[in-house]
Amino acid sequence: MKASPAHALAALLLGLVAPPAGAPIMGIFSGLSDLIRASDAIVIGLVMTGPATPILPTLGESRAETVFVADVLKGNLKPRAKLQVQLQTLNLLGDDDFRIGRSYVLFLKQDRTGLDLVNVSGSAFPVAAYRKSSLLHDGDVRGYIALLLNDLVSERKERAAVLERQVSEYLSLP
Repeated sequence: MKASPAHALAALLLGLVAPPAGAPIMGIFSGLSDLIRASDAIVIGLVMTGPATPILPTLGESRAETVFVADVLKGNLKPRAKLQVQLQTLNLLGDDDFRIGRSYVLFLKQDRTGLDLVNVSGSAFPVAAYRKSSLLHDGDVRGYIALLLNDLVSERKERAAVLERQVSEYLSLP
């Protein structure tokens, strides 16, 4: 079925005036150093608001949430600020959704509408054990982030070992 010239013109005009759609397609992770360079700001932020129901990570939905800035690793944002940040679960490493009351490292990009996560998988991850950024040596943001990621892996291994022991005891009882 061939579109009429009026329909084609209407579609063209709509495309020119419609606001840009969100980017559900993520960029390719090319390394932590590139992610740090691509970020306008990197913060440790506590998620203060969230949805009534979790969003499905497979849908690539994003939502604006209030984030309390606990620490700034890069950029001009101020600690203790409350920001609106567009969070997208597809970018989250190590969890399936952003949880209220949980802290995350957030790699942020400023655009004309506000703050968004850098559109790369891994541009946000939960913080297992908060360490003050005063542990940064000579501004070594990459080393500090590696330290936080290793803490997260250790925490997850410990939790898995505890769960494994509990399940073993549970199954061993008559």
